[in-house]
This record gives sequence, structure tokens and C-alpha cells, in this order.
Amino acid sequence: MTVEHQHTDDGGGSSNTAIVAIVAILIVAVAVWFFTLGPGAGTTTPPSDGGAVPLPSVAAPLPSP
Repeated sequence: MTVEHQHTDDGGGSSNTAIVAIVAILIVAVAVWFFTLGPGAGTTTPPSDGGAVPLPSVAAPLPSP
């Protein structure tokens, strides 16, 4: 007499979920690094001239009437 057993895949879901979660965490970590410390952060140092706007040294002549 032959007995057949039905096999189900119960263990694969949790490992797949863990892999997806780790990949998602890595993507978020890379995005945070890129926008805070990496090339996407932009410049935070002031310009070399101190950011001062030069003022005109000579007043403009008044228009004649």
C-alpha cells in the first residue's frame, strides 16, 4: 500500500520577506547618505568673498530735465 503525502512550502515566505526588508533598508540608507553627505547634498560652505554684495562706488547721475 502506497501513502502519498502532500508537501507545502511553508518556510520560504519569511526568508523572502527578510531579504526584501534588508534590500529596502539598504536603499533608504543609500538615499539618506546621498542627500545628506554625498554628491546630492549641495554646497554648504559660504562663497570665498564672504557672500557680500558689492555696493556701487559712484552714484548714478540724475537725468537732466
